[in-house]
Amino acid sequence: MIIIVHGDDSAKSRAQAINHFKKQALGTKFELKLEDSTPDILYELTHKKDLFGGYTSVILDITGSKSPDFEGYQKILESVPTENTLIIFSSKDLPKNHFVIKMAQKEKIKVFENNPIPSGNIFKFIDSLFNKDRVGTYKELTSLAKDDVDNFYIFSMILYGLRNLIHADIKSVKFQQMQSFQQTKLSQQTKKFGESKLKNLLEELYLLDKRVKTGEIDADLMITIAIEKVLC
Repeated sequence: MIIIVHGDDSAKSRAQAINHFKKQALGTKFELKLEDSTPDILYELTHKKDLFGGYTSVILDITGSKSPDFEGYQKILESVPTENTLIIFSSKDLPKNHFVIKMAQKEKIKVFENNPIPSGNIFKFIDSLFNKDRVGTYKELTSLAKDDVDNFYIFSMILYGLRNLIHADIKSVKFQQMQSFQQTKLSQQTKKFGESKLKNLLEELYLLDKRVKTGEIDADLMITIAIEKVLC
């Protein structure tokens, strides 16, 4: 039997792999990394029984591997006896085109994917900001920071939100093409600013972007300055 456990929530993935590992109370257990293995070594470990006829459990750590690293392993993996257990483990998320993920789809191998659930929501942040909800804005910003969301991405979304408000204020073609709920929300938000304020704000944020990119202002201050310009 083969089980694949992977994902960027490395602690959860490791615990899950060990849990499957421990389920086999009897038999011999092995842990090895792919770089320390060869097809022959893996074949021997996954096909052996101990002196008492117990089955074998193997954790193969493939963290950081790429598909070419598995040259020569395909037949070995396909031949693992059902009574023995091979746990393929990665402390990083494996892409869909990775060899073992493609093999899992083909061979109907059970895959456990563990990735952190984002605590932040960029759209909640933008809504709070342009609703001039100071508490909500900084609460969402804290969540985005916990998720290591890039400051330049956050800033680009602030500009995106501001441009949408300007479209709503001037009733542009783009605004007319939006869903009705978007139009309602943006129309309510524009009342908190006014046309001249929106245009001045756009100029100020583009100037802020230029000052950050030329090194005049530290990028870590960019978001706080932008937020305060919108909220004031």
